[in-house]
Amino acid sequence: MKHYGFLAIGTYIILDIISLTGFYVLVKSGVDVEGLLESKGIHVKEISWLPEGSSTFVIALTAHKLFSPLRIFLSLAIIPSVAKIFQKLGLIKLAPKPTLREVRENVKKKLSANSLRAKELYLKRWKKHRRGKHL
Repeated sequence: MKHYGFLAIGTYIILDIISLTGFYVLVKSGVDVEGLLESKGIHVKEISWLPEGSSTFVIALTAHKLFSPLRIFLSLAIIPSVAKIFQKLGLIKLAPKPTLREVRENVKKKLSANSLRAKELYLKRWKKHRRGKHL
């Protein structure tokens, strides 16, 4: 998320809208999406009391939600490509990815800073304990 930021969110939202619209068009055009849902254990006959247009939308939304894992995977797969395209067009400037050496050095710095703080806290508590001022 740090590297791609809002581009990742935008890509996911666009894929989400395309998916929902696609399922709505499929249901509206008469494709047997209900059969697909019932094969997955989702019974859509119970929504027959809804008006015609809204039941179509509910079936499309249900199919859309059923395919969420695929949509998320697809989003994660294409975000780097979308970022490269946007970068070539000059629409965004990506922060450079840190090298393995830089990551290692950052981890060492954080660990050493944490160990120094822990050591100071230990010494402070030890001094209080030695003076008889228990925690």
